[in-house]
Amino acid sequence: MLFKKKPVKIGLFGTALVGVLFASVSNAAQIMEISIIKCGASSSSYGCGSNSPATHPLSQGYVQINDDGDVTVQLKGALANTTYTVFVGNWIKMGGWQSQFSGLASSCGGIGTVKTDGVGNFIGQIKTPTGSSFVFPKKTIIGQPNFAFNNPPCSPTQFTTGIVIP
Repeated sequence: MLFKKKPVKIGLFGTALVGVLFASVSNAAQIMEISIIKCGASSSSYGCGSNSPATHPLSQGYVQINDDGDVTVQLKGALANTTYTVFVGNWIKMGGWQSQFSGLASSCGGIGTVKTDGVGNFIGQIKTPTGSSFVFPKKTIIGQPNFAFNNPPCSPTQFTTGIVIP
């Protein structure tokens, strides 16, 4: 035996401190994780409505939502130092977009923005115009949600959520 474990006595104050630390950790469960894909030609199966194919690069990306309504976005290999306005809705037949949740990030109704770093990566929450993190309110229900990432803010859509089967 290399190490002998000794019991640790933390006392009442230490127990309370540990309880506070654990109480501040979120117990939220992930309810959705979906890939982010580049928009393709509008006639392809990975089109973004009537938008032209994406002109920005993207290696990979994900949107994760937990049951507290927190939304986390991860972009890897996108355009460096670029702000994307994020929208929630769904793509409809004939190349249209139907907004499912409006925000105040732009006159177009985005929910907020994400900004890539110097190498085109981002991981974190969507920021609203006030600088707070976007959170879906409790009891929000959205059928078939898509997240669209636009630059410039109102169009064209560069990325959207979807699946890729290799």
